[in-house]
Amino acid sequence: VETLTVDPPEDTHEHVNVGSVGHPMMCRRPCARFVKGECTSGADCNYCHLQHEGAIMSLDKRQRKQIQNMDLADLVAMLLPPLRAALAELPTRPAGRLLAAVQAQAAAQAPVPDCLLERRLRRMSLPALLSCIPAQHGDFRAVLQEHIDEIRREMPVTVSQTVRCGTF
Repeated sequence: VETLTVDPPEDTHEHVNVGSVGHPMMCRRPCARFVKGECTSGADCNYCHLQHEGAIMSLDKRQRKQIQNMDLADLVAMLLPPLRAALAELPTRPAGRLLAAVQAQAAAQAPVPDCLLERRLRRMSLPALLSCIPAQHGDFRAVLQEHIDEIRREMPVTVSQTVRCGTF
């Protein structure tokens, strides 16, 4: 498969596919099928088709269990520092609204720190951080998803995109 690099036009909101919107900070995880040249979803694929640098961070089983057992307010308080760092890199106004929604849900006191978990959280993407909020908090997750979608809509692609020829 031949690889070529394409610089997107200035101020465009056209993306290679749906999952690549907001690349690299706000996109979804990389498409495993695209990497193998087997993605048949093309522009409708919900996973990112653009090149990612470094490892994609995720939580191990112990960390996921720890998060699932946390009170929502304590979990959100633990997520605040890495969220602030991730949102500081975003130039959009909706990022401030997302932070305000998270801060309103956070506990007054910070939970007991777990250094390994905190280190892992600092290296995760913004959507991955927000996906740490368990499904039982569906209403809050829905509010956060609306903010994420708003941020993605306002973000132009600002990096060179790597597109594999013949995979769509």
